[in-house]
Amino acid sequence: MPNHPLITGDLAHWHGWLVPTAYGGQDLPYADYIGNLRTLARQDGGYAVAVSVHHSVCVLPIVRFGTPDQQQRWLPLLAQSTG
Repeated sequence: MPNHPLITGDLAHWHGWLVPTAYGGQDLPYADYIGNLRTLARQDGGYAVAVSVHHSVCVLPIVRFGTPDQQQRWLPLLAQSTG
């Protein structure tokens, strides 16, 4: 999903918020992630939902339950929005 034209600065790098740094992500604490989502929602609620789905449906299951091979294959791509 491409970046939103109105979302700039640190919020524009949302793809890797919950991806561990070992895979190219930011590994934000969950409270910071929620704060960022709230900020996004004030600008565009639909976009915030899409970002939430990216993390809750794609990223977190691989982080928590993926095999090391799955994590190595997918997390770097998801952190860079190419997965």
